[in-house]
Amino acid sequence: MKKSIYINLESVFGRPLSKSKNASLDVSLRMELSDRQMWKNGENSCTEQEFDGRYGYLHLTEFSLADQREIPMKAVFNDIHMIYALHCDSSFELSYGGETYIFENSLSRILYIPKGEYKLRLPKGQTNILIIYFNRKTISPKYEPHFGFMSQIFDAHDQKSPNVHISNLFPIDHRIRCTIEYFCQNLIDGQTNEAFIISMTTELISLGRQISIIGDLSYISDHSVGLIRTETYGFVVARTEVVSYTNVAKKFGLEYSMLNHFHLLYFGITFREYYNSVKLQTAVYLLLGDLTIKEVAYNLGYNTQNSFGKFFKRMTGETPSDWIKLQKVEEKLPLMERIRHN
Repeated sequence: MKKSIYINLESVFGRPLSKSKNASLDVSLRMELSDRQMWKNGENSCTEQEFDGRYGYLHLTEFSLADQREIPMKAVFNDIHMIYALHCDSSFELSYGGETYIFENSLSRILYIPKGEYKLRLPKGQTNILIIYFNRKTISPKYEPHFGFMSQIFDAHDQKSPNVHISNLFPIDHRIRCTIEYFCQNLIDGQTNEAFIISMTTELISLGRQISIIGDLSYISDHSVGLIRTETYGFVVARTEVVSYTNVAKKFGLEYSMLNHFHLLYFGITFREYYNSVKLQTAVYLLLGDLTIKEVAYNLGYNTQNSFGKFFKRMTGETPSDWIKLQKVEEKLPLMERIRHN
């Protein structure tokens, strides 16, 4: 695979001190069978490891800088890149066409990068950046639905868009870091590399997909963590349209399975359990009003009164009609509190 990204390290460090294949360098992560270079200019130093895997290209650069620096970078092909901030004492930035994309420590993005001139702004201290770009054809169309969060990136690449397109931020968790280490340390030279490159690239994309939503919400603000709960409650209570798990997930641009996983991680119950509890509370208040059971069912998005009745009985142990009858002999609030905690 032809090299796509060129970071003009000579503009900061001058000529490299050494350049060889598989040379011994002081690096935090060793990339097997890579082409390696080392630079040193006063208090500033840099190591670069590159591996052409034919179906993917790996580029690992480790910087140690005495002060902030801006380095020219050039993309010579329109390619899809995974950029990992493996270590960063402070955030670094990638700028293009008046837009700036920020990368923080142990965070990553997947990007479509069109050919053009870029600026890489690096902070003082240690910064380790891994860039992986791969052959678009390695992602078969039949697998694209599994990577829905990359659909805009795929489209931008296929249409040769002149603009950068990026995924959500996602954390480089233990699984991703271990996968990267295994990938770099087990590279194979030769045609047998094809299956390994495709397999590892797909695995990293898949891991990014699994945690991208959680990472994006948790690293933006605490407010974002509760956003899904607040909005979900509003969707159900407003009853402006038929509401389902899938419909709510789509409103956030998520797959239902990811929304369920996110909610369980942060709140200790699945999104389905929370959704059902909100729907039950709404049903109780509606049944206490002037609506018939059939009208309540339709308001909550059920096609039939019978299907609503099954939901209500599963949640409370009573049919809606039996529950209404009980209201004539019991206090409403205590019963509602009992239902909420069942």
